Amino acid sequence: MKEINQVPPHAVEIESAILGALILERYAFAINPVKPEWFYVPEHQVVAQSVMDLHHSGKPVDLMQVTFLLRAVGKLDEIGGPTFLTSLVNRVASAANLKHHIRILHELYLRRQLAQASLGLYASSFDLSVDIAEIIENVQQAALGALDFEENEVVNIGESIDEVVERAYRNREGHQLTGIGTGLQKLDKFTNGMQPGDLIIIAGETSQGKTALALTILKNAVYRFGARAAVYSLEMTHAQLTARILAVETGIPAKKILSGFLSNSEFEKIELFRNTNIQQSIFYDGRSSNSIDNICNSIRRLKIKHNINLVVVDFLQIVSANEKKSDEAKLAEIVRKLKNVAKELGIVVIALSQLSRNNDQPKPTIARLRGSGQIEEAADLVLLVYRPEVYGRSYSDPFEKESTSGTAQLTIAKGRNVGTGTFLVNFNSETTGFFDYLPTRIENNPDAFTEPQLNFM
Repeated sequence: MKEINQVPPHAVEIESAILGALILERYAFAINPVKPEWFYVPEHQVVAQSVMDLHHSGKPVDLMQVTFLLRAVGKLDEIGGPTFLTSLVNRVASAANLKHHIRILHELYLRRQLAQASLGLYASSFDLSVDIAEIIENVQQAALGALDFEENEVVNIGESIDEVVERAYRNREGHQLTGIGTGLQKLDKFTNGMQPGDLIIIAGETSQGKTALALTILKNAVYRFGARAAVYSLEMTHAQLTARILAVETGIPAKKILSGFLSNSEFEKIELFRNTNIQQSIFYDGRSSNSIDNICNSIRRLKIKHNINLVVVDFLQIVSANEKKSDEAKLAEIVRKLKNVAKELGIVVIALSQLSRNNDQPKPTIARLRGSGQIEEAADLVLLVYRPEVYGRSYSDPFEKESTSGTAQLTIAKGRNVGTGTFLVNFNSETTGFFDYLPTRIENNPDAFTEPQLNFM
């Protein structure tokens, strides 16, 4: 490609991440094979060739085996020695995002190939001795070569049926969630957990508990269901967010944790939580909270480095986007990019959204999502939060007999694959935590309880 003055398209970081993942995970190459020529950096081509050779010879692919093979063929020093190989492995935490990176790698390779082929076609077009049919055929072959890789993503109906049936058997036999649990039984029972690739919108008016609900779900998902999460907030610092998580877990109000004087017993509760939750499972990136592109790039980085599978964005209306667009177009761009990154990485994204005010009828509806109908369209699940206690009102049917004190109504206003419904939960205003609804005693019969069930709409 000497005729091209520009540097050919490539991504050194992506190439390094792929090689590090292939070496780190023993069977990664078998599941996601690559070709050495897809890499642009010569040293990377050498390492990729060694990984491929080890796989084809039936030997395990790991750092030691790659080092031995390169030393045996006299190419270890050529690539920079063992230090270079170690640096590749140290740049990645797992092979969780390998398929996505390989797609980028191959696309860049195709771009270089198409650029090279285009130079030949350009020259041929001026050579009248070359038959025009031959030139056209070369154009077609170049285009078809670019499409071959996409065929690997095609799934036939038989394969899809197998996956669906397998999931159905797993649901029946294990009674286990197929997604990430929220810790709220009715919500989990209704949705079977938060599903990978889903964009979940939590919406409500101001002071209804949107952030509290998102953090409750996040805390439960991480500490009860093993999720790894990231939080992006333009309104709260990481210390304030952590204090609210601590408040729900310990029962000590966040305000007192941050600004008050804690008793010895309260300190013991906090220390106990700290000592039992020292693993790195919740991440904050305050530098990336100012724009949707920065947030999405940060999500991708944390997916690669820490294998996160849950993201909370608080909240949509104050995330910035293309300044030249209208407010509605900006929101449409934001939710579209969040949905795309959820699907691309196979993670769950929870985004908070304001509702437009309605003083005459404060009970939330999906039509009041502020700013754009695109929010509803992009979302897989829209969860509305309503605390009538704040407005001095009562619940309407079917919960008109239930107390509003310390409770809230959650409404699944849109469920792309689960339908819609509504149910009650308890809310602790001191710790801002949501919990499963406790049944109320039936009058004149203290041993009997009544509990409103999930109401399907």
